[in-house]
Amino acid sequence: MNILITGIHGFVGSNLVSGLNQHHTIYGLDIVSHQKDGVFKTYGWNELDQIPPIDCIIHLAGKAHDTKCQTTAHLYFEINTGLTQKIFDWFLTSHAQKFIYFSSVKAVADSVGEYILTEEVVPAPKGPYGESKLAAEEYIGSRMGEWEKGRWGDTSTALSASGEKGCKVATARLNDGTMERRHEGAMRRTGEKVKRRKRYIF
Repeated sequence: MNILITGIHGFVGSNLVSGLNQHHTIYGLDIVSHQKDGVFKTYGWNELDQIPPIDCIIHLAGKAHDTKCQTTAHLYFEINTGLTQKIFDWFLTSHAQKFIYFSSVKAVADSVGEYILTEEVVPAPKGPYGESKLAAEEYIGSRMGEWEKGRWGDTSTALSASGEKGCKVATARLNDGTMERRHEGAMRRTGEKVKRRKRYIF
């Protein structure tokens, strides 16, 4: 399988490469495009038209949560929401059959505490980081109808996970082919409409 990983030079991307490159051909999409072991080629965001046919897209690229609160809200939305819109729009015009988005628990809640987050939790992000991640998820949900009408097969998957654990789960399920057989759920409410897509919280 040909897999495109955005943000491939980050922590999660690097670990996904080492877990997937023995079974799949890996391509990267990042703000830097230098050579990386295990990656056939990395493209820049202005080179989407040069990427060869892809079977699966794993979208990791984004602005990490700034715990020192020095990042402006505009930058979070420009990167976390904007890049998601850009790659999902490209996905809809490509031949890829899977789109996996690594989101964040911050899109659902600011802190977990003693509680376990489930698919029934109503998202209540606090601050621009979580809000930008939720906005990215909602954009994917808003365009799912175009995917479902245009193709057969899987829908998109949003992973809200810690980097290391989410990486291991995604690697295992892509390598053994069980990603599409996991739980379906996660309803997103926009007005009176309910959006459904696969979403896993680890």
